[in-house]
Amino acid sequence: MKRHSREEDDYGVAIAWNPVNNSVSVGGIVYTDHQDYNYFTIAYGATAGESLWSREYNRYPADDEDLLAALVVDGNGNTIVTGMMSWDFTTFLDCATVAYGPTGLPLWVHRYDAEGEDDVPLGLAVDSLGQVFVAGYSERLLTDQDALLYKLGTGGNLQWAWHFDKDTDEDQLVRVRPRPDGTIIAAGMVEDDETLTDFLVCRLRELLVDFAALELLASDSIYLGDSVVPKVVVRNEAILPGEGWVRFRGTWTEHDDSVQVNLGPLETDTVSFAAWYPDSVGSYRLAGWVRVPGDERPGNDSAFATLRVYGDTTGISAPPPGTLADGFRLLPNPARGLVEVRATLPGAGSGRGGGAITVRLYDVTGSVVETGILVRSASGDVRTRLDLTRLPAGVYFCRLEHDGQEAIRKLVIQR
Repeated sequence: MKRHSREEDDYGVAIAWNPVNNSVSVGGIVYTDHQDYNYFTIAYGATAGESLWSREYNRYPADDEDLLAALVVDGNGNTIVTGMMSWDFTTFLDCATVAYGPTGLPLWVHRYDAEGEDDVPLGLAVDSLGQVFVAGYSERLLTDQDALLYKLGTGGNLQWAWHFDKDTDEDQLVRVRPRPDGTIIAAGMVEDDETLTDFLVCRLRELLVDFAALELLASDSIYLGDSVVPKVVVRNEAILPGEGWVRFRGTWTEHDDSVQVNLGPLETDTVSFAAWYPDSVGSYRLAGWVRVPGDERPGNDSAFATLRVYGDTTGISAPPPGTLADGFRLLPNPARGLVEVRATLPGAGSGRGGGAITVRLYDVTGSVVETGILVRSASGDVRTRLDLTRLPAGVYFCRLEHDGQEAIRKLVIQR
């Protein structure tokens, strides 16, 4: 039997056997002279119980709280611990995961912060390759808890993060186990309307290859003779590096351009294309998309925009470029339950303050899945909300139409 005491409050939380050097790793919490809590990890010889090494983790020099929650040992004899940290419990809680080598040498530290949320880890696991899985929950201020699961590589780099939200319930993941077939099993609970608590069990499979076209960046309107320099924002959403092509096309024309890209896991790139000179007045549908061999989720491959080309350079009868899209925003984006559509439209106070404004939401097949009719206020501002609760997760496109003009924004729905 071993007893650890530093004449302060010491709490043991987790324990694991290390077969590499026949030792026992113990994780817990200690209360320090600075009057804050720190992670504390100590290793004992499994036979005689002699102390081999010990480490503390303290995010800030003083007045912060670091509370260890879980501990595992990987196949190389490394000890990994995770928990939550906060500046004297006055800031948002963040996850902090720390890895130590077989002799206690610190290897890496990773901090996870979903911006504007409390992030609390409850479970920890490691696979045969030494990759780390952290389970817990995220909670936005004054809202519900969402189940949280994320993966770290062998060097502590974030591979991906996944949130689960069942309506307005409290959702938590408490345990996680990676399986030899590459799937991940996680278990926890959901609380229904603050009354009933139910089991929550999830089985997930990692995306190996998935490129996404996040946004097509181009002018909303130009005059004939001016050029457009389109850009497509591309992201590798999978866990493997990939190589593919990003393409741009101006529909109803012969213009087509492509650029090859190489992206590592979770890397983002903005691809620029050659300048394009539309050859006639009118509206053009712009499309940007990615192609990568073996893509497992093609529904997020495309991004669209609309370009209007005017021929009247005097500006007497033609509306000026870019007016409709000014102030057109979707909040939040990505969204889950409701999305607020905001726009600032021209002509307020000039005798043109009325007029119907149409908002349509399209899925990736081009089908209309939600519509709204707005009336512009005297100030020219428009705000309305679209209900997304019945729509599945995925990529959608919100189109605003008014006075013969249109603007499009990409919307991502998460579940």
